[in-house]
Amino acid sequence: MRWPPLITVGLLGAGVALLAMLWEARKPVAQLRARSRALLSETEKQMHARLVEAFPGRVVMAKVALGALLAASLTDRNRLRQRLADFVVCDQDFQVLAVILFHAGGVRDVHSVGESIADLLQAAHYGVREYDDVPPLATLRAQWPALCVE
Repeated sequence: MRWPPLITVGLLGAGVALLAMLWEARKPVAQLRARSRALLSETEKQMHARLVEAFPGRVVMAKVALGALLAASLTDRNRLRQRLADFVVCDQDFQVLAVILFHAGGVRDVHSVGESIADLLQAAHYGVREYDDVPPLATLRAQWPALCVE
């Protein structure tokens, strides 16, 4: 059986592309173009410190993946990929008590289909607040009285 030349060239090209992709994926660690970076910006560090100060006895985590907070079907899980809650306040048993979205640059994160991250979290019955800058200690305690345990 004789293959038409166009199909033969197409199959060979696909095979070469596949091999190149596999070769690229198996780069030694020394060849990866990765470098360290700060986990939090200076403003985010200030917000974290303020949350820790406002809610002693609570665990304050930064940059928590929405996939860790929301149970979703396999098809919806891709919609949550690479989305983060800026800060999550938990009790000592790591039960989520509050989710803080911090828009230090003034840009609000919108999900790929248009709904806000806050709407997704509120639909899952999380207490959510959004801040554009680091609020005063008294404001945090007034807005979240249930988190204030001494």
